[in-house]
Amino acid sequence: MSRLIAFFQSKVSLAIIGALLFGGAAALIAAGPFSSAPNQSATTHLQTSANVATAGIATAPPITRTATPGKSPTATPTPRPPTPTPTPTASSGQTTLRGTVTSVNTDSNSFMIRLGTGSTATVSVTSQTTFQGLCTSLNGLTAGWRVRLQGTYQTGGAFAASSVYSYIDN
Repeated sequence: MSRLIAFFQSKVSLAIIGALLFGGAAALIAAGPFSSAPNQSATTHLQTSANVATAGIATAPPITRTATPGKSPTATPTPRPPTPTPTPTASSGQTTLRGTVTSVNTDSNSFMIRLGTGSTATVSVTSQTTFQGLCTSLNGLTAGWRVRLQGTYQTGGAFAASSVYSYIDN
């Protein structure tokens, strides 16, 4: 049993020593100075590195860095998800919006919706606006209901609805 332990110890120690020697020599060659002089070949450079390694002198050459004119680091912009644009219908030039009713104001004939993007929109209705789905008029519209609207954006930013379809999203 002691021979077996000695055998594994010797193999392990041989592997460790080999890894250190090969790794150390590779690191020394990789870290050694490389010359761009036209009269010095790669073989000459490797021999010089080997001579430095055998002499026990491991000095690194001075590192010189030059700035490239006109190059400066720039920040990489963080991509933002695209903002959905209203979908115009082909025949009428109207836009379709979908959202959740957040409040209803019957005095001003309008209500607010939260769009899928998280933004809000004010929706105005007239006597020409048609209601379908859960309610037949602005009075029956309830906060929390989902709506699909057809209409156009006005110059003030409000959305004039020509039709309102209300439903509950399960």
